[in-house]
Amino acid sequence: MEQLRLNHINMLGINDSHVCGWISASLWRGVKEIDLVFGRWPSHFTMLPTALLFTSKTLVRLKLEFPDVMVVPIHVCLPCLKTLVLESVEFEDGGSVERLLSSCPVLEDLSISNFQLFAMLDIVIDLPSLVYFKYHGFRAYNYSFGNMPSLVTADINISVRNSERETIYRRSHGLVELFEGLGNVKSLCLSIYPGALPILSHTRFVAFQKLLHLQIFDRLNTWKGKGLFEFLEFSPNLQTLVTCKVSNEVSFPMEKVPSCVVYQLKEFKVLDFDDESSLFQMVTYILNNATVLDKLTITTSQDLKLEKKFKITQRLSSIPRCSNKCQVMSY
Repeated sequence: MEQLRLNHINMLGINDSHVCGWISASLWRGVKEIDLVFGRWPSHFTMLPTALLFTSKTLVRLKLEFPDVMVVPIHVCLPCLKTLVLESVEFEDGGSVERLLSSCPVLEDLSISNFQLFAMLDIVIDLPSLVYFKYHGFRAYNYSFGNMPSLVTADINISVRNSERETIYRRSHGLVELFEGLGNVKSLCLSIYPGALPILSHTRFVAFQKLLHLQIFDRLNTWKGKGLFEFLEFSPNLQTLVTCKVSNEVSFPMEKVPSCVVYQLKEFKVLDFDDESSLFQMVTYILNNATVLDKLTITTSQDLKLEKKFKITQRLSSIPRCSNKCQVMSY
């Protein structure tokens, strides 16, 4: 048996014991991939065979969407697991998470979304084979990264509830610890809440020395670029920068330019642009300082009229460029 995929939301009327039996049978038969998606409604599923699931010697890929407290047994061993996807999973404490992750010695792909902990304890992650790490959720818990020399790509999306914003502005809330563990990453997609970039930019740590590709988004469009170019100082070898939703109040320190912008940046993209003033301030800054820039790409908002898009293209072509080989494209 190669794969088992169950979506319990669409299996109304089926006895939970039958579902537990199917999962157990697949594990006894040496299944390699398991995708399990459970929902809170109409009932909780409480019969997950964790003792078998977390000691499988054949599992290569495991996806769990389990919106209830996940009981991780004391003895866990997943020697062949390379991909682990956890969505809306609740753990009792950091020890449960550590126990699960430490049992995956060859794990290469780790994705965590809507992560919940009942006890706020430090989480130590030591994954020497990890190549891809994804974390999407509210807040950043206290991560302590150990040995992750193989990490290449990270996708970090951290939100914060309104009730927590004041606290977040005053403290890093685990962000520094999270990013300190990403020192070997080469490609980073980053979407964080307002106020986080200034916190990080004023907390000096050595990170992103190997970072070549950065996508940075502010989903609420409220940080107005503050801290962005200070943040780039942590990425001295950055070659590609992608940003989105440039605020109409964005400002840059004209007297100070990160070294990566001057000597390393080869490609710059602005996605879903819908305000001319901010765009041209940002683009002018890059074109005036990026000596090795090969390509500047602007994608405008779909709501803009063709006439306005044409004017934007014309204006872009008139901006002086520090790099003679730079191509400017607008869509």
